[in-house]
Amino acid sequence: MANRLAALVLLLAALAGPARAEWNDAERKFVIQTLNQLQKLSFKHHREYCGFLGVTAHGKFATGGLSQGTLDSCFPIKPDYLTVTASFHTHGGFDSTHWSEVPSLQDVDSDAAGGTNGWVATPGGRLWFINGTTRTLTLVCGPGCMITDPNYVPNVPGPVGSAYTYDELQRLFRD
Repeated sequence: MANRLAALVLLLAALAGPARAEWNDAERKFVIQTLNQLQKLSFKHHREYCGFLGVTAHGKFATGGLSQGTLDSCFPIKPDYLTVTASFHTHGGFDSTHWSEVPSLQDVDSDAAGGTNGWVATPGGRLWFINGTTRTLTLVCGPGCMITDPNYVPNVPGPVGSAYTYDELQRLFRD
């Protein structure tokens, strides 16, 4: 697992551009539409799906090729035809043994190392924004704002906040 994380961090560092502090409404809408399409696949196959979001030469949001990952990891492929602005991925199907309702430390580390932001959709239908510069997480919309896994059970394995610093996230995963 540590070798995969190190490889992902190095890959993202080589691929992405500078992170922005926040998102705009057009980007949020595009991300919700994109991730909602992936949520059903993610739940059905119990895998993460990921990619990069960017802007075309004509100034339109687009995604690069999508990658299918495993239960708890995914390696996006950088598109040549986009100016990359963020990574995005689903968190697979609901699993009571995983903290899948909050982005992982690996998610934050990968975006920070790549100099980009990130978007994460959860089985409970939450959407998170990861600021790759500050390593902070913001809940963009709460449970059920996106397609939700029919097997999702609220507050399992525990309650979820609306924002986390990196230190708070470390404590959450330690406890």
